[in-house]
Amino acid sequence: MANNKVTLTTPLATAVYPRLNEPDYKFDPSGTFSVTARVPAEEGQGLKDELDKMLDQHHQTLIKERRKPNLKRADLTVKPAYDDDGNETGELDFKFTMKHNVTTQTGKSWVQRPKLYDSQMQGFNGPVIGGGSKIVVNFTPAPYYTAALGAGLKLRLNAVQIVELEEYKKAGDVESLGFSKHDNGFVASEENKSSSSTPPAEEEPKPEVATAAPAASFEDDEL
Repeated sequence: MANNKVTLTTPLATAVYPRLNEPDYKFDPSGTFSVTARVPAEEGQGLKDELDKMLDQHHQTLIKERRKPNLKRADLTVKPAYDDDGNETGELDFKFTMKHNVTTQTGKSWVQRPKLYDSQMQGFNGPVIGGGSKIVVNFTPAPYYTAALGAGLKLRLNAVQIVELEEYKKAGDVESLGFSKHDNGFVASEENKSSSSTPPAEEEPKPEVATAAPAASFEDDEL
């Protein structure tokens, strides 16, 4: 399976904690794009079964190649979804990631980001995609092996179609408080206006460390 690079697409899903417009540097200085696609179980179970089968084949191949019958099998990044009370919702969460700045063991490096499309399959470079957006995710199931985790299958993000956009609003945005404008109401004078309605400044983006963008690599460095 390691040499068979295939791509798959999810059913229509709800975006959970999307980081698709810009990478997140909190846990990885190389930057990571990510999104969890929440799919009704009856629609997502077939995809999960297909991924489980791929992982089983990869696992069995490594057991034979390495002659280790007890070789570990890492869990898929596919889990049941839960509500705030800890009850299963009858949905499945598929977690996808893409490293922004990639450097391989052979010294190749490049910068990548997921391709974004609107409902009409036109390229999208608009507002920040927020949770609750309806999306379809194209991804590559990439087999890997590490001594700590064993045989695994990473769900590598390729592209996302935004079918219905829920624009992300920062906690500092007045719209996020549920307020709206009212005609003929009180209006503060210029000298009495506060900065409370102004969102906090963005953190300075971290520099990208490479500029080349060759075809996608499937080396362990990109895990």
